[in-house]
Amino acid sequence: MGGCAMCSLYPVSAKQCKDYLIKGSISLIHHIGSIIEKNGFKSYEILVKELNGKHLFKGRVRDVERRMEGGYNRGIVKLEGVDDCANREAKVDFQNEFLVATEGDNVLATTPDLICMFDANTGSPVTAETIKYGLAVNVLGLPSDPIWQSKKAIEMVGPRYFKYDIDYKPL
Repeated sequence: MGGCAMCSLYPVSAKQCKDYLIKGSISLIHHIGSIIEKNGFKSYEILVKELNGKHLFKGRVRDVERRMEGGYNRGIVKLEGVDDCANREAKVDFQNEFLVATEGDNVLATTPDLICMFDANTGSPVTAETIKYGLAVNVLGLPSDPIWQSKKAIEMVGPRYFKYDIDYKPL
């Protein structure tokens, strides 16, 4: 976010970092940012290839339903397909972050895998807070780190934790 958002909450020791942080995650974030900065609207293609992801949908935002619930920004983004996805519709549910992407009854991706949106014209990341009517987006699914795919982790961050009657299936 260009340094415009920072937060430091719970101090930890170096030992705790070694025990609990995902090794290489900061370097990966930097690498992703470099790809986006250098490649503009085509960055999603490179991210899919380099991160073993999946291009889930290309569409234009037809509607955004938002509500504050329990202190969270919750809602649904409804997309109408364009280009290769023409005549199709998808939706992405969010609670601060994108949680579940579906096309009809077909589940495209769920948390803990990452569901990311990129402006189809500029390649800039689009967050749940900034998504708006009419925006053309590419929706990507990027696999989560294996640590988030354990049974215990799925109980904490999987779709059922967020009250979706969906089993997690890795991308």
